[in-house]
Amino acid sequence: MLDLGGKRVRRIDTPLVTHCWDTGLIFEGETKTLFCSDLFAQIGEAPTTTETDILAPAIATEDAFHATSLTPATGPTIRRLADLAPGEPCFDLDCNAGLT
Repeated sequence: MLDLGGKRVRRIDTPLVTHCWDTGLIFEGETKTLFCSDLFAQIGEAPTTTETDILAPAIATEDAFHATSLTPATGPTIRRLADLAPGEPCFDLDCNAGLT
């Protein structure tokens, strides 16, 4: 846990889920903000906030680059992220549904 002067964040190990063995994401528990790194990466220009689907562009990016390593730990890691029940500070979508 790291205190940033009013907000506390923690690193969550997500090895190989977003392409590197040492990857991790940051989670702030009070607002339930998940800083998801490349988990929902998109090709090309994208707005900083959105009210549209983030999964289809992320799947298209994965289809293009094949960056996610599919290991026995991938599914459980994604489900562990979904269990955090991340909030929706950047877009008007059901974030948890995107992870399950």
